[in-house]
Amino acid sequence: MTMRALSKRAGLLLALGVALPACSANSGEPTGSHEDALEGPQTTFIVLYKERDVPRNAARAIQNAGGEVVASYSSIGVVIAHAGTQAFVTTLENDPRVEGVAPTTGAGVSGLPVKFPHHKLPKPHPTPSGTEPLGGMQWNMDQIHAKEARAITDGRRSVVVGVMDSGIDDRVVDLQGQVDHSRSVSCIGGAANTDPAGWMNDDIGHGTHVAGVIGAKQNGHGVVGVAPGATLASVQVTNLSAGGLVYPESFICGMQWAATHGFDLVNASIFLDPWYYACPNDPAQRVILKASQRAVSFAASRGVTVVVAASNEDQDLAHVTVDPFSPTDTGSTGPRPVTNDCKLLPVELNGVIAVSAVGFDRNLAYYSNHGLGVIDLTAPGGDLHVPAPGNDSGQIASTIPSYSLFYQIANSYNGRIGIGCTDGLDPNDPNADPSTCAETYALLQGTSLSAPHVTGVAALAISRFGNMSTGELMARLDHAATPLACPANPYQPYPADMPALTCESGHFTTGFYGHGEVDALATVRRWW
Repeated sequence: MTMRALSKRAGLLLALGVALPACSANSGEPTGSHEDALEGPQTTFIVLYKERDVPRNAARAIQNAGGEVVASYSSIGVVIAHAGTQAFVTTLENDPRVEGVAPTTGAGVSGLPVKFPHHKLPKPHPTPSGTEPLGGMQWNMDQIHAKEARAITDGRRSVVVGVMDSGIDDRVVDLQGQVDHSRSVSCIGGAANTDPAGWMNDDIGHGTHVAGVIGAKQNGHGVVGVAPGATLASVQVTNLSAGGLVYPESFICGMQWAATHGFDLVNASIFLDPWYYACPNDPAQRVILKASQRAVSFAASRGVTVVVAASNEDQDLAHVTVDPFSPTDTGSTGPRPVTNDCKLLPVELNGVIAVSAVGFDRNLAYYSNHGLGVIDLTAPGGDLHVPAPGNDSGQIASTIPSYSLFYQIANSYNGRIGIGCTDGLDPNDPNADPSTCAETYALLQGTSLSAPHVTGVAALAISRFGNMSTGELMARLDHAATPLACPANPYQPYPADMPALTCESGHFTTGFYGHGEVDALATVRRWW
C-alpha cells in the first residue's frame, strides 16, 4: 500500500508512519546513503550477477563478505541476501562476476496504489441485480460487458491467476473454493513461504478486494468477479508488519513462483520501494531495474502475462520531471528532478500490460497515472466525483475481510457494506462490531481496481482460446478494446483544483487510455 501516497492526499494512515523518499536533487541518487540503514543483519540486498545464472560458490562468497543468503534465483542470476555492513557491498562489488549490489530495505515511498476519499460519500444502498445482492452496484462489470462475456465463458479452472498483493483471505464467502492453496505463497522478504497463516492473512484487505474483482464467484452472495470460473492464487508481497511496502525482493520471488508453478497471469496492483522512480544512473537503482526486468522476462518465457496498475499519483509517466513526493517529505528546498529514463516499477518494465483507470463517465480518473507509450489499456477504477447508477460513490464494490485495515478505513467515508448485520446493512458506526455481519464488502477506487478488470478479461480469453504469449494476448485485448479518444486539452480532472493534464495521441493509442477500455464480450468473441 502507498503509505505516504495515501496520507499525502487523503490525510489517512499517519498513525502508521510516513516513510521518506530516496531520490536526490540531481540524478535520482539516494538523498541519504543506505549505509545509514546498515545497522544489523536484517538489511536486505539484491546481488545481481552479470550472467543470468548464480555461481555455484555464491553462497560461500556472500558468507565470506559478511552476509547470509535468503534466496537464490539461478534462472535470472539474482541472490537475495542479508548483511549488516557496507563492507558487504564493497567486497561483493569487487567480485568480477557481480554486476551490482543494491540495498532495498530502509526508507520507502510506496506500496499498494489506492485513493481513499477524504470526505463522507452517500451511504450505499445496494440493489440486487441478477443473483448477486450487490450486483446492482457493479456498474463496472456492466461497463466492460462482463455479464455478456460470462454467458460465453466464465473462465476455466485450469487458468491460474496470481494476485500479487497483500494476500487473499478466501474464507470470505465469495472467494471460498476460488483459491488454489497449493499454488499460494508469501514472498515477503524474498523467499517463498507456503504457510497459509501468511498468504491468507490479509490484514490490509487490498489483495482480497482485488481478488474479488477478478474471480468472486456467482453464488447469490455479494458480488461477482469478471472470471469466476478461473482459479486464483495468492502471492503475498506485503502486509501491515511490512508497513504496506512492497520491496523488489518480494516482487522477484513472486515472479519466480509464478513462472515455476504454472501461472497463466499475474495481477500486480502494486509499485516497488524503496524509490518512487528507479533511475539507471544510480548504481543501486540500476540493479533493481535490471533484476526486476529479468524476473518479468523469465516469467514471460514460461507463459506468464503480467498485468500492472499504473498507480495513483496523477503523473505523466512519459514525461517524468520530478519526484511526486517532494519537497515536503524531506524538508528539501525544492522538488527533486528526475530524468525521463527513471522508471516507475513494475508498470514501466518491458513486457507488462499497463492499465490506467476511468470512472463511470469513461474519463480518466483524477488520480490515475498515464503516459503515451506507457499505458496499454484502461478499465474502471472508480471515481468518487462521478456517481454511477446504483452506486452513488462511483467506486468499485468488492470483497474484503472485516478485520482488515481498508475495511476499517472505509467507515470514514461510508464505504463499508455489510450483509447480515442487524439492519441488513453495515451501519457505518465506528463502534460497530464487523463480526456481527455475515459478509463484508468495501467501496474502493484506484488503478489497483482497474488492473484486475483487465486481468479477469485476459483469464476469459485464455479460457476460450487457449494459452497464448503476452504479445498474442495483448493483441487480442487491444483489438477488442473500446477506443477512447483524447479529451480536449487541457483536460481538467475532478476536482477543479487538480492540475490540468495534457493527453497525447499516437498510432491507435492515447496517453490516457492506451488502446481503449477493455471489453470482455468483444475479447471472447471468436473474431479472428
